[in-house]
Amino acid sequence: MSIIIRFDEPIVTESHLKKAIGYVMQEYKTQGRTFSNSGTTVEQIMDTFFLTKEMNPVRGKRQGYHLKFSFSADEKITHDNALEFIKDWAEEYLGDSYDYVVAEHSDRELTHMHLVFNSVKRTGGKYHYDNREWKQKITPLTNRICEKYATGKLKEKDRKLDYSPAHNWKETVENDIDQCIEHSQSYKDFKIRLQQEFGYNLREGISEKHGVYLALTPPGKGKAIRSYHLKSGYIPEAIEKKIGERMEKELYKVSRKHRDEIEMYRVVFRRSSDWFINRYRKFSYHSMSPYQQYFVRQVLAARRLYSRTNTTLKYHEQSVRAINRMMKDISLLYQHNIRSERDLSETISCLEKEEAFKRNRILKKPDFGKEERLDEQHEEIKELKRFRRNQGKEVTEYDRRTKQQNKTITKEI
Repeated sequence: MSIIIRFDEPIVTESHLKKAIGYVMQEYKTQGRTFSNSGTTVEQIMDTFFLTKEMNPVRGKRQGYHLKFSFSADEKITHDNALEFIKDWAEEYLGDSYDYVVAEHSDRELTHMHLVFNSVKRTGGKYHYDNREWKQKITPLTNRICEKYATGKLKEKDRKLDYSPAHNWKETVENDIDQCIEHSQSYKDFKIRLQQEFGYNLREGISEKHGVYLALTPPGKGKAIRSYHLKSGYIPEAIEKKIGERMEKELYKVSRKHRDEIEMYRVVFRRSSDWFINRYRKFSYHSMSPYQQYFVRQVLAARRLYSRTNTTLKYHEQSVRAINRMMKDISLLYQHNIRSERDLSETISCLEKEEAFKRNRILKKPDFGKEERLDEQHEEIKELKRFRRNQGKEVTEYDRRTKQQNKTITKEI
C-alpha cells in the first residue's frame, strides 16, 4: 500500500494550460469531485490564472504545473476521501499563494488525483523546485496526510523530480479512445467528441506505409502521438469498426426512431466500398488474393475516413501524394499478378534480370526508342522496391497468417 507523486511535463503555452485544466475537470472522469480556489469552471479558473500573471509579470515560458497522485491497487481509500486528500495536500503545500485546481478521477480502477497550479504566485514571484523540496517538504507532508486517511505512505521511487514525462502516454491515449468510442455514434462523431469532451488536438493524414492515421495530442502533452504507434486496435479503421460493431449490438435495444438512424449509418458504411469499384472498374476485387485485397482496403479506408481535420496545406499535399502512390502500388500488384509477399520478391528479381538482358542487347545495337521503354521499366522496378521497403510488419504478419490458414484449409479438405 502506497502513493506515488509525479510531475508531468511543464505547461508552457496558454492552450496547453487550458487543455490541462479541462482534462482535470472532465465530468465523466470526476463525477463532480473537483475543487479550485480560483473558480468553478475552466473559463473562470483560466481567467484567474492569467489575472495573477498580469498583476505579477515574470520572465519565462512556463504557465503552470501538473502533478499526478496515484494510490497502489490494493489501497482502499474511497473516492470522496481521495478528493479530500488532494485538497488537504494542495492547501498545505500551496496555501493561498497559488491559484490551483484539484480533482479525483474515477474512470479507472486505480484511484488517482490531479493537481494543476499556476506558475506565478499571487504575491509575486515564480514557483521554484529543487531537489531538497522532495525530502524536506513533500515527503513529510504527504506521509502526514497519509496517516490522517489511513493509507500507505509515499513511495520513495521518484526522489528526484525532473519534469520529464512520468507515465505511459500511449496507454493514456488508448484508454481515452476506448472511453470515447463508447459514447460515439460514428467515426466523425468520435473525432468531435475526442476534441471537445476529452480536450485532444487532432490532425489527420495519410501515410503510404500505414494508410490513414490520426496525430493525437492529449491534454498535458506537448507532442502528438500518431495512431499507428499505438496498438493495432487504435488505428482509424479499427476505431470505425468498433463503433460500427457497437452500433450493431445496440440496433435492437433502442426505439424505432433511433433504430432507423443506426440503420442509415450501416447503409452508408456499406456503400462506401463502392467507390473503389466505380473508380477503377478494371480491377476485380473478388478475383484478388487476400494480400492484394489488404492494400485495396487500406486505400478504401483512407478515402472514406480522411476528411482533413485540422490538417495544414503542407500535410494535406503529402497525404494526397501518399494516396496516389498507394493507388499506383495497387495497379502494379494487379498488373504483375503479385498475389503474395513472395511473388513480389520474385517479380522484382525477374524484372531486374530482364532489364539487364535488354540493356546488353541495346549496348550491342543502340536503339533510342527501346532505351526509353527500358527506362520506364527501370522506374517500375524502383517503384516495386520502394513498395517492398514500405511494407510494415503488420502486412508481413497478415500474409503469413493467410498462408497458414490456406494450408490448414487444404489439409482439412
